[in-house]
Amino acid sequence: MDITLKEPVGAAGGGVINANRKKFRGTLERAENGGWQVVWSDAPPVKPGQRVSKKREPAPVQALGFTLDELREARLAPIVNFKGRSAKPGQQAG
Repeated sequence: MDITLKEPVGAAGGGVINANRKKFRGTLERAENGGWQVVWSDAPPVKPGQRVSKKREPAPVQALGFTLDELREARLAPIVNFKGRSAKPGQQAG
């Protein structure tokens, strides 16, 4: 999901988010207060064939809550699994 806010997020959001940032890409989730939040990680994508060190610490997962009034634009893209249906618990595949 990609969202664009009407106003940039201030540094009051914990200081982790850039103060001029309006665009976010992540997963849309329902927030505890009944609103919405986008959850993302700023880790660079791993290229095919690239080795990733097991000692490397993963980038922290961040969340930003928002209301529909704060949105300027949202693009929703479903996550599609092309590997087919998985077997139900207790059933054998095949």
